Amino acid sequence: MKKDKEKIYTKTALKREYGCTDKMFEYLPEADKIWYGRYKGQRWDAWSQAKVDEFLAKPEVIALLEKKKKQSANRKAAAKKAVETRKKRDLAEVKNMKITVRKVSEKTLRKHAQEYIMWNYDDLIDITERELVNTIRHEFTSYEEDLDALFGRFGQVELQKYIYQRTYNKIMEVYPEYKDEIKRQLEEHLDRFWGE
Repeated sequence: MKKDKEKIYTKTALKREYGCTDKMFEYLPEADKIWYGRYKGQRWDAWSQAKVDEFLAKPEVIALLEKKKKQSANRKAAAKKAVETRKKRDLAEVKNMKITVRKVSEKTLRKHAQEYIMWNYDDLIDITERELVNTIRHEFTSYEEDLDALFGRFGQVELQKYIYQRTYNKIMEVYPEYKDEIKRQLEEHLDRFWGE
């Protein structure tokens, strides 16, 4: 039966597996193994599992590891707080954006909707309220520019959701005759992107 190879640790392995730092290595006992590299002449000090266990049981090392854990937790908490602060700031800026919707005649709206259909589809299709509301959103609101303004901001999903809601609500104010389709499209957008 093949004997399992004994696991040994270099300083690099101790850093990777146990989170040790250079300061902790002051308490390392003398190396009792040698790690041989791939090429002749590559040799590093190494420690057996017994020596590593002895090293990790030292009160000084335990204290340093605990300190490192606390510092890491504090850094994570500070980073999380910074992200939340930035999300709030970005959302406040988006809330202050003026979403514009331009009112046009039904004749102009249908003309633009027909051009959109001809550009995007091979076949002519009937112009429904869906196409009309899409045309309003893409051609007669600040929707596209508002979404472009989100680039590089934190909390993209929340900000995008907010812009969708504000845009559709503003369209409903200016084009109340399409209220049912506007509500349907907003729900469709929210379901597709956020599963609500």
